[in-house]
Amino acid sequence: MFATKPQLAQAMLARAMDAGVPARWVTANEAYGQDSKFRTFCDQRRVGYVVAVLRDQQIGLGVHRPRRHPGRTSP
Repeated sequence: MFATKPQLAQAMLARAMDAGVPARWVTANEAYGQDSKFRTFCDQRRVGYVVAVLRDQQIGLGVHRPRRHPGRTSP
């Protein structure tokens, strides 16, 4: 069965995380960054990510609000 690189990466990450391998964040090049399903997968798994995107690619800001440090009173 054919799968794109982002689909393969998503499957490998899912297997690793389901097996208990800790992953707080991932990095990837633009092949993964331009795939919204890969980014959504990371969001759903609560895994942070830094991905390259094409310079003319539009990216939604999402619905997440920045987290505040517990000891800070200002943003």
